[in-house]
Order: sequence, then C-alpha cells, then structure tokens
Amino acid sequence: MLKTLPLTVISFLVGMGMLAAQISFSVPNIETCQTTVSVPVTVTGFNNISAFSYSMEWNETVLDFDSVGAFNLAYLDASDFGTSQQANGIITTAWIDNDGVGKSRPNGTVIYRVYFTVIGPVGSTSPVQFKDLPTPIIAAAGFPPVVLITTTNDGSVTNDDTVPPTISCPAAQTVSTTGTTAVVNGLAPAAADNCILASVNYSSTGVTNISGSNNASGSTFNLGTTTVTYVATDGEGNTNNCAVAVTVNQVVNAVVFSALSDTAYCADTTVSIAITTENFENIIAFSFTLSWDESVIRYVSFTNPGNLPFLDNGDFGFSPALVDNGLFTVAWVDDQGLGKTLPDGDTLFILNFVLNGSPGDESLIEFTDMPTDIIAAKFPAIPQTVVTENGNAAFVDNPPVIVNCPMNITVNSAPGTCGQVATWTPPTATDDCDAVAPVPVRTVGPSPGSTFPVGVTTITYVATDSQGNASNPCNFTVTVVDNQAPSITCPGDTTLFSNASCEATIGNYISSATV
Repeated sequence: MLKTLPLTVISFLVGMGMLAAQISFSVPNIETCQTTVSVPVTVTGFNNISAFSYSMEWNETVLDFDSVGAFNLAYLDASDFGTSQQANGIITTAWIDNDGVGKSRPNGTVIYRVYFTVIGPVGSTSPVQFKDLPTPIIAAAGFPPVVLITTTNDGSVTNDDTVPPTISCPAAQTVSTTGTTAVVNGLAPAAADNCILASVNYSSTGVTNISGSNNASGSTFNLGTTTVTYVATDGEGNTNNCAVAVTVNQVVNAVVFSALSDTAYCADTTVSIAITTENFENIIAFSFTLSWDESVIRYVSFTNPGNLPFLDNGDFGFSPALVDNGLFTVAWVDDQGLGKTLPDGDTLFILNFVLNGSPGDESLIEFTDMPTDIIAAKFPAIPQTVVTENGNAAFVDNPPVIVNCPMNITVNSAPGTCGQVATWTPPTATDDCDAVAPVPVRTVGPSPGSTFPVGVTTITYVATDSQGNASNPCNFTVTVVDNQAPSITCPGDTTLFSNASCEATIGNYISSATV
C-alpha cells in the first residue's frame, strides 16, 4: 500500500469489530539537563499489528520539536508523521504494514524516538501525551484487520537535575616511615555526573588537617590515622561523598626503599621513577619487587647510576614475562660480603616508562613481595626491618590558561547621556593537552560593544578544556565617568511698570523704587 493511504485505512477500521486483545504505547518521564532530549516510544502487546495511529502533544513553550528517528519497525519512517502543527506542540502518527500481514515486536521495544530541543527554564516540565485529536488512537491486528483495545501511558520531560554525582574512593592506605610524616599518593577518587560535575573538594578528620580540591594525593600525613572525605558537587548543587582512611606508621632505624613520584604532562611522552634508599648501612643483601598499572605506563628501560657496587644487569628481573605484567624485580648481594653503606637519598636505579593512558590517569608504583621478597640484611647476616614508600606516576591535564586578559577600561559618558559604549578584544587561552585551545566564555557582564551605565561594571571570562578543567577567571572592570556639568536655562530680560505705590511684583519677589 502507498504511504498516502494509512489515515484512510485506519479510519475505516473504526467501524470494524474489536478483538479481545490489548496493545499499549508508552513514553517515560524524563529528567534532563541537556539542551536536547530523545523521548522513546515503547510498545507492549505489539503482536501481528497491521496498523496504528494517534496524536502526540507537548508544551511548546518547554519543548521545541526537532525530528523523529531511530525507527525500529518495518515501513515506519518520517513520512508516517504529520508535523504541520509542531509549532503548536502536536504531531500525528499513522502507520500501516505495507505487506498487509501484520508485524510483531517484543514487549518493551522502542519503535521510534521523538527528538526535542529543551527551551524551557530550569525547573519547567512538559507533559508528553497521546491524544486522539486530530488523529484518533487506533490499532489493528491481522488481515483483514481487527481493531484492538489500545491503551497509552503518558510521560513528561523536566528540565532539571536532581540526580547527585557519583563518587568512589580508593581502598584504605597504610604506609610506614622512619620520620614523623609521610607523603601519601594513590588517593584520587573517581567522580562523575549525569550533567556537569562542578567540583570535587576534600577535607580531613583525625591526626592530619588538610583540605583542598580535586585530589589529596601528594599530601603530607602525620603519624596515626587520618580520614579524608571527598564531596562531589554538580551544577545544580547535588552532592555525594566518600571517604578513605590513611594510616602512617613509624619504623625506627629501618632500611628504607622509596619510589619517587613523577608527573607527566601532555607535552611529555615518558615518566621516570627513581628508587632511592635511606639507612643503608653495612647492608650485604636486599631484594624486592615493584609493580605498576601497565594500562597507564609501559616499561621501556632502567638506568643504573652506579652508586651501589656490584649492582648490575644480572641483579634485575626485566624479562617481557615480568614487565608486560607490570612487574620488575631486584635482588642484590655484596660480592665482598662486608656490607655497603650509601648516603641517605642515594638513587639505586631508575625505571623509565612511556605513557599508555590518557590525561587524568595515574599508576601506583608499589613495592610488593611477589615474586621477589622484600628483605634486607646487615653484615654479617642480620635481617633488617624494611620500610617501603610507594610512588605515583601521574598523567596530568593542567587547566587552560587565559592570556591577553584586557586591562581595566575607563571611559567618559556620552554627551547628553548617562552611559557610554565600551569595547575590547576578548581574551584567548592556551591548553597543554587540547589540540585546539578552548575559547574563553564571558560568564559575568555585558558583551563588548554594549552601552555601560555610569559606575563600575565587572567583566569575567573563564576557559574550560575538553576534560572539564576550568581556568582561573580573567576579571577586569569597565568604569563610565560622568564628567558633564549640569545645564541651567535662565528666562529672558523682563520690563516691569510700577503701580501707584511704586511697587512691581515678579513671582513671589517684590521690587521697589523711589520716584
């Protein structure tokens, strides 16, 4: 059958018998904070259906119709929809199976979607309803077609964001130190939001007092336990939180092995992690294993600065079977058997990696005892307590930087007015990761070329990169000075004639003369 026939055929069905079966058309209730929304039309009881029709209405001051699409039913396409009244918040639907035999879809199938632009203010809601005018709500099954009991479930679209962000914290961290404080890494939470994640801030309780934004990794913690609580906030002020416990233990006179953290930026391709030592006195042997996340960094080589005698390639395990799984081992013995001593902070060796991940990724560089134990022995063969301090390899996307922020502007008011036009060249921005630098957006104040009132007006620009990192604001002021003196108009000269009393009146003033 031709696409021009559905309305005629479906209207004909109204007079036919009704089958004791039911079909349902539904749209959901949707909350969105996006500028566009896709409303799915779902069917239930869509068995051997040969035709259906209905109208759909919405509040045209909240939703602006864009299109229909994502068709999931044979012979259903844009020509089955009447959009001449879309400006009034109405479209019509009339479909017929061109094969004339009926089509079936599983319950819950989305047979098409209606796309809108959200134009209503935040907090506004539009119903999305099935109506029987101007096109009736009808469905028929089989051929010859039999009219079914047809039900509809209306929905709505609300321009709002009441869904809090998601945030999860890493597992509790325990580190040991020979001092009274320790720098702890690996504390970054994972946060996201269905709309806009405005901020992630942290604060602490316990033995250490810290606070800040984004990530507490790299902070210095006191001995004992500190709980770091992160709070994620979205653009509508919805919040969620998580916490991670950090415990710092002190070990006195222990041999210390440390992995020094390194940070890579978008202009970098490698990170290098130096392995240093403290309290390395008369040591005759030591061993340990280092691990990392091979999806973030990939091992390429190690560097031996030669600070420790008899430490050579044979003491390292860097076969592909190890490093491809994020493992590197070292097992050293003093060949002279007398014990060696190194200055505190000396570098034993350096691990070199290339970046595998993306900005925002980081990998813990962790000392482990598999497959090589963490041990150290002092001459002649006395086992020592060993403290290990993990490091971190971070791939950082710095916020963009605004350049060419305009200087403060001062202008005089235009003659005869209490304002003046002010203009400026908008600032630009640079970013270390984005190939195309973000364009700063004016968030406060009128645009250049606007007429400004007498007084001081603040203008603010902010640049945001593709990862959502926001620059420091560019702030400047436009000052309009009223430098025009007031005007006054005097009346013309006046000639007066005195009365018999030699007096003349000008308004409320009396002048007198002697004759």
